[in-house]
Amino acid sequence: MRSCGWRHVQTSEACRAALRTVSGGVVTSSVNTQLVSDIEDLTLQMRRFTEARDWGRFHDPKSLTLALVGEVGELAELLQWLPHNGPAEAVQAEPLHSRLAEEMSDVLLYLLRLSDVVGVDLATAARQKLSSNELRFPVEGHKSVAPRKD
Repeated sequence: MRSCGWRHVQTSEACRAALRTVSGGVVTSSVNTQLVSDIEDLTLQMRRFTEARDWGRFHDPKSLTLALVGEVGELAELLQWLPHNGPAEAVQAEPLHSRLAEEMSDVLLYLLRLSDVVGVDLATAARQKLSSNELRFPVEGHKSVAPRKD
């Protein structure tokens, strides 16, 4: 069983189908409702976790961003020396798969906490970014072509 999102989408084909429903910034799938609900739920859990420990005073935007960067570095370190051929199989093997899940969770939780502190509706921002990318990188002219910074 594989997951592409925060919860119950269990196959890569289902993930692709859910992403294909994004059009013009509007997601028509029920995955959207669940995704927003999950983001809000995780954000609330992180807020409660932080408040219970009186850690809010340490969670300014700069400190959270640096913590996030540190976690991304730990994630990158797990993948740094994997061979170019066959990494899809390597990341499924234990203990690497579990470690990847742990570090990716750290990244997600810090990102959610940062978005909460700075007041960014992350689900809305992500939908807007996907919509912008749809316009910026239409399939025709960009299929099988790596995006470049313009």
